[in-house]
Amino acid sequence: MNAICIKCWNPDALVKMHLDGTGEFECAECDETFSCQEVTDCLAAMQGKWAKLIKWAESYPTVEA
Repeated sequence: MNAICIKCWNPDALVKMHLDGTGEFECAECDETFSCQEVTDCLAAMQGKWAKLIKWAESYPTVEA
């Protein structure tokens, strides 16, 4: 699984992890740098939004044949 930049969302971009102890990532496509905490926060927010969408979709009434 390839990492995806949380700034440009390009699935083909190269995301590098800094191994200097800073916990930062850098996207070669958009040149943005972001932290592990930013990734965690972004994905947690997305997970909440997807959970609401899934709950909404599951509540769709269906007709039994």
